[in-house]
Amino acid sequence: MEVLKFNEAPNVLSESNNYARTLRAIGQDLTELNPEELEIQVTGVEFMATGVGVTQPPQEQVEVGHGIGRAWHRLTSRESNPGSPPASQQRHRFTRKYTADAINRIDELRRPSRANKEGKPDIYSMGERLRTVGRIVDSCHGTLLRVVKDNNSMKFEYRDKDGIDHKEEFTNLALYKYQQRYYAERGKYIIIDAWDKKT
Repeated sequence: MEVLKFNEAPNVLSESNNYARTLRAIGQDLTELNPEELEIQVTGVEFMATGVGVTQPPQEQVEVGHGIGRAWHRLTSRESNPGSPPASQQRHRFTRKYTADAINRIDELRRPSRANKEGKPDIYSMGERLRTVGRIVDSCHGTLLRVVKDNNSMKFEYRDKDGIDHKEEFTNLALYKYQQRYYAERGKYIIIDAWDKKT
């Protein structure tokens, strides 16, 4: 695998166009594929996304509830049922390549759909979850190498500014809590610990 060196980062990874922005755009583009498994490799100045998506019948595409309830439903149903999808769902493999130009184009096209009616991002969306990974890498001025998502977690590898490689893993629940804390600090969310409530 060709490694993207920190000082050779493409234009899309400038100070204002970073991994957080790049991964958010990729996540938004992949949302329609409903990826259960996803791997993003950084090769040169391109991001290669491969994985397995699930096509759901129209009647199953309706979300359950909204806001924190919807996110909690997603977390508990995915983590408690990690096996194969129901027979009514069909799995499909996909591969998509993203250049800097493609990422910029996606970012502009998806701008209107990023927030809900209250102007808040859907922090469980694929775009926001990948964006969180990007924020972590950006925070240490690192170089992203690889991201892997499955039903239960998000794993990623990056090289920090000192050239040291790191591997991180967040369960769905840990990533969701991390996102909530981030947005709470920005005044966009009030943290509600739904996982502490008895159902």
